[in-house]
Amino acid sequence: MTYKTDGTYTEQFTRQNIDAGKWYYDKKKKAIIQMLYYTKPYSAAAQYLIDKGHAKNDKNGDYYEVITNEVIELTNDKLIILEREGRQRTFNKKK
Repeated sequence: MTYKTDGTYTEQFTRQNIDAGKWYYDKKKKAIIQMLYYTKPYSAAAQYLIDKGHAKNDKNGDYYEVITNEVIELTNDKLIILEREGRQRTFNKKK
């Protein structure tokens, strides 16, 4: 997972399976909000989420899913977030 200062992020699972989107930090909720954009042509899973109204539509007509991760700890060098299903993930800042 790479959070970039320009408000974009990527999450690489394999060489071919890479999610990308936009992110921001919500100070009130103490959470990182990610907008995971679906790539066209939409996969069956993405199309299902779009059809069920789970995906949001931006001003350009692109669909995305909102993912909220609670921030447990944030320092200059480390970030710990609480993900779905109670999983914790720790990130260390690249130097």
